[in-house]
Amino acid sequence: MLKSLPATGDVSETVTQLVKLDAELCQSANPQNSTDDTEQLQTFLEDLLLDMKAEDWIFAVNRVLPSTLQIRPEETAVVTGRDSIKRCFELIVESGLKRAATYLATSLDAEVAGLEREKQLVENYDHLIIRFCLGLSQRTVTMTWLSIVAEFVAKAEDGATVVRGMFRELQSANYGSTSFWLRDDSRERAAEVFQETSLAIGIYDSTAAESAADYSDFRPSFGAMRIFISRFLETLRHNQEVRLRTPPTRTELVLASVDPFGDVGYVPSLKTVLLPAVFLTEPYLYSKGVPLYFNYGIVGSLLASGLAKAVMDAQGLEPDRQGSTERRRKLERNVTLACLRRLHNKLGFKQNVSGTPEEQDVAMYALAQGALLAHASLAADLKALAMDQEEYASVWPEAQTTFFLRFCLWSCSGTQHPSPLSPKERCLLPLHNMPAFASTFGCENRKDFFKSHCSF
Repeated sequence: MLKSLPATGDVSETVTQLVKLDAELCQSANPQNSTDDTEQLQTFLEDLLLDMKAEDWIFAVNRVLPSTLQIRPEETAVVTGRDSIKRCFELIVESGLKRAATYLATSLDAEVAGLEREKQLVENYDHLIIRFCLGLSQRTVTMTWLSIVAEFVAKAEDGATVVRGMFRELQSANYGSTSFWLRDDSRERAAEVFQETSLAIGIYDSTAAESAADYSDFRPSFGAMRIFISRFLETLRHNQEVRLRTPPTRTELVLASVDPFGDVGYVPSLKTVLLPAVFLTEPYLYSKGVPLYFNYGIVGSLLASGLAKAVMDAQGLEPDRQGSTERRRKLERNVTLACLRRLHNKLGFKQNVSGTPEEQDVAMYALAQGALLAHASLAADLKALAMDQEEYASVWPEAQTTFFLRFCLWSCSGTQHPSPLSPKERCLLPLHNMPAFASTFGCENRKDFFKSHCSF
């Protein structure tokens, strides 16, 4: 686009200027320091831009709005970050007409190019097309309501079913197989914690422990000729009616704050593992056309790490005869953490420091134990499905190799910034603590392979 403009001069210099302007605008538009102000629309627009009257703004906006949605100067407006908006306009004006126009043109060009690229990526997958449309709506809607998502992403239910099945298998796994130092009564308590922990998937999970609002009376008049925005508004209107009758549950409020593209989390107050919606999509999860073991390496391991956090959070796991918490549990956990830290340093990550030491410890502990637990659960799952030991033995080598490869696939990323662990740390630390990984890829006798076996 820049090269097509006859008067841009040196393209490199123009790009540098635009990047600088963009950085200044981003710094000025700081939502953390924004406040909400209520005032007449005319008052807000009057001094927003030098030599631009409120009537000019309103006339320009009404030119593109339908007659039924025309705005008036006396209407009340709720404005967030008024000073930030004004400062952004000042920066654009100060940059000059030519640079401002070029900045707007390149921004629009990049936006269109991004949308076209996304369309190409999702055009062959119905449920991804639906999410693409929802993503566009989220740019102007501060919160996507549960009923809207439930209506438009029903095709992702197959993936959710697969995830819930894996979670049930992990809940019934033998905790003692990955927690060698715990006493028998503590292993029993850990198994109880597994059963007490529930799973909530993204923002469209319908199986939360608490009863959600009832949308069963929704009878949408969706027809073949109805456009997306009509369906959106009809669903939104019904949702608002339901919410007036039934406020959100605690689980729904927590889910609403979950980043759909974030990491797996655990909420102690709800005893719930939260799985963001992105992990229902390929290549993280395949709901059909792949063997059972294909999904354990990524989603299974992440769910297991959530259960590991639940056990870490559980108090009184090692009660003594007097009923107080036994020091042995903390001592043994500290031994495990010290072992993981040594492995972390040997792998060359000593300088990778992000977050607090406690956050790094929790991340290392949960990921390493989650990988062990998912690996053990996969083996148990395959043994239960196999007709005999011979069939299991024929499947297990490929299943185990796929598990390790998929586990590291999740860690692939263009950035290596730790938060609190970098993608490379998330991949290597748990696997170097698993003897099965070393034997699968013939690394046991390599001098440059750092192996450990930190017990949990």
